[in-house]
Amino acid sequence: MQGMFIEFVRNLRDPVRSRRQEKIREVELTWSDRDLAAFRIFAVGLQPAEMADICYALADTTAIPLLDLLVDLAEINNELMQIALRSLAHTPLSAKLFLAKRLLSSKNVLLRSGACAMLADAGSAAFDQLAAALDDESHLVAAAAIRALAKLGRSEAGEKLLPKLRGGSEEMRSLALESMARLGTASDAFARAALEIYGNPNEKTALRGKAARVLAGMGNLAGRDAMLHTLAAPDREGELRRLSALELAAFPDRETVDLLLRTTIGDSAILAEAARQSLLAMPQEKIIPFLEEGLEARDEKVCIAAAEILGCGKSRAAFALLSGRLAGETRPAVLSALAGALGRSGFAGAWGAIRARLAGGGGDSLPLLAALADAATRDNLDELSLFLERATDNKAQELLLRRLAAFSHTLKPSPIVLRRALDVLNSGNPGLSIPAIEILAYSGEETLRDRVLSEMAYVGGELPTRRLLRVMLKFKKGDLAALFRGCGAVTARLLAPAAAEADRIGEGGAEFFSAVASWVRSGAEESREGLNAAAALDPDRLVEAMRDSPDRVCLLEAWASLPARDRLLHPPDLDSFFALSEPADRLRALEALFRLGEERHLGTVTMLALLDKDAGVRDEAGKLVRRLASEHHPEVQVELVS
Repeated sequence: MQGMFIEFVRNLRDPVRSRRQEKIREVELTWSDRDLAAFRIFAVGLQPAEMADICYALADTTAIPLLDLLVDLAEINNELMQIALRSLAHTPLSAKLFLAKRLLSSKNVLLRSGACAMLADAGSAAFDQLAAALDDESHLVAAAAIRALAKLGRSEAGEKLLPKLRGGSEEMRSLALESMARLGTASDAFARAALEIYGNPNEKTALRGKAARVLAGMGNLAGRDAMLHTLAAPDREGELRRLSALELAAFPDRETVDLLLRTTIGDSAILAEAARQSLLAMPQEKIIPFLEEGLEARDEKVCIAAAEILGCGKSRAAFALLSGRLAGETRPAVLSALAGALGRSGFAGAWGAIRARLAGGGGDSLPLLAALADAATRDNLDELSLFLERATDNKAQELLLRRLAAFSHTLKPSPIVLRRALDVLNSGNPGLSIPAIEILAYSGEETLRDRVLSEMAYVGGELPTRRLLRVMLKFKKGDLAALFRGCGAVTARLLAPAAAEADRIGEGGAEFFSAVASWVRSGAEESREGLNAAAALDPDRLVEAMRDSPDRVCLLEAWASLPARDRLLHPPDLDSFFALSEPADRLRALEALFRLGEERHLGTVTMLALLDKDAGVRDEAGKLVRRLASEHHPEVQVELVS
């Protein structure tokens, strides 16, 4: 018989599931009850790995004795228990319910709680067993039973959970609240229990907040009154007031809306935001009449709050109410709020309503212009630019211009908008230059390139400059040379951020390096950083430029700033350099090369310097060679002295 058992275990460890299933079916049909009982005794004496494989394989069995074996194995250790429970979850319902009795009577707490979790998928037939598990001495098991009952979805489970609300640990009460809310329990007894928890100052705030959520879910009016009372009482605990404000979203009535509106203008920013979220969560068609009352309130702050909430809605009724009030409103603060709400609302008619109010005059035009800018779409940008032309206030011009600049990021500016931006630049108002330059940069117009670069050189800060140069490089497909070729020295200080953002130099790179070197040579030292950054992008073109540039010494110094590997891969022609350069440049090059201290250059440049046709260079070179050689390579000094 033992041989038969060993063969069965070997088959259960077969990696092919179909072969395992075939052997299990054969055993279920041919083995006697005595054989199955003996196999149970045999299996619990196997090695842990073999027992784990049996646990996996027996997920396909329907024979109660073999399933009993799964329970035996689950009792051995926690690892086997987890595997066995996963296997049991796939067994037929009748077998699952039969084995649950044994699992729930186990001494192992984890096995009992695992059995509850398994029964959560067993349907209504598991109700009685789970209800009994609620009274388990272990809170872990009771908690698992609560969760499982909630998952069953049977409304009568709420009756079983109700005692947990009035007794036991805080964890049990919290779980019972969550589960009963999930079940949709709406009995008076449940409501009273939740209300007791919410109103009990000795309970923790988190638990009282859950009770508020349950009461809101039930639409319980007594719960609403309690939450309104809490929210209105400044001496109550702040977090409970915040949670209450959020849950009041379930009650879109006049009293609730009025209190929430007033809370949005209170001293506490946290409470104000919670009240605002609550109002926004309410069905707007239900609360529009109450918000309309808010717009008519004497308190301007309430009017402003009501306008903001209406502006966040999407209903035509909200738009009609806002635009109607905007036409006749005279209070400046409320007028600004109404216009702002319309501008941000996204309503199709917002532009026309705000423009009509502007044309009617009265009130401060600045907030109306700001709202008009917010309401602008791609279809009325040209008209918005006309308002820019008419505006005389600096702030008004700036907000209109910034709105036009924001559109230019995704929509190529029209000729009219470009002309307005150029007019702004020509006006010489430095406060408006950045957004105007931005519009020109995003246009991608080649004819405007030099103007944009020169304006950035004078007024652009580091971050705006880098951002706009990225834009211009995008139009040039990352070609740095094409962007800067032909530009004057005024653009020199823009080179560093441009080189840092580019991914290549592009065609004409040698001429580009020559131009930049001339900027450095002429005293634009701030462009040296850019020259070095550009050199790292394309060392080959840097070395190429060195052959013909009259400012080759600046290029050699940029080459010396490269990492050692790049210098090794891209060496300059030093013979030609010394033959073509001026004496002062040869001395600068000597100093840069000796500063590197690289043996492959020291001998060459030493001989070139000491054989120089210019006596002054030879004299100065000798001093330099001796000083630098003594610091880096003493053996060179010995050769020189000899």
